Parts: sequence; structure tokens; C-alpha cells
Amino acid sequence: MDLYLKAPTEADMNAALIAAGLAYEADGALYPAQGASLDIIGPFTRTDYSVEPPVETVHPEWHVNVRCAGLSEEALADLAAVMIVPPETPYRVWA
Repeated sequence: MDLYLKAPTEADMNAALIAAGLAYEADGALYPAQGASLDIIGPFTRTDYSVEPPVETVHPEWHVNVRCAGLSEEALADLAAVMIVPPETPYRVWA
């Protein structure tokens, strides 16, 4: 199961991932739970060296892609506020 998530802030995203059982915090860092893979993207940026500054934030929201075997109805409910429709051309894909 692949999920595409977007939250206003990193803290909001981390809270949703932890509530859904897809991640946990230890020593101030976020780790994927067993059976889950997280692709933490953060804000989308674009690099254009013809302008100053060369890095432009295109989408400031916090983005994460998740791959897992499946989720319970409760976990899906915990993620409902941050789930988005899978994009036609994802920013990043799983290898």
C-alpha cells in the first residue's frame, strides 16, 4: 500500500504518523515502525541558478510518502486529515 501525505507542518505530520502506528520517536528523531517505509520529503523546492536565491520553496507543506503492507481502519482514520490523492506524476517514487 502506497500513501501520499501532506500536512501543514512537520509536527502535524509526525503526530499523524505516530497516531497511525507508522512511526515512533526516539532520542528526538522519527523512525519508521516495523513494516513501514517512510520517504520524508518535507517542503517541495526548486533549484534555479539563474535567480537569487537559487532555491525556491514551491510547496511549503510537509510531504511524506509511505509504503506499508496495509493499515487498519483506525490507522486510516488517523491519517485521513493528511492523505492526498496519489499524484499523476509523483515528486519521488519507490525504486
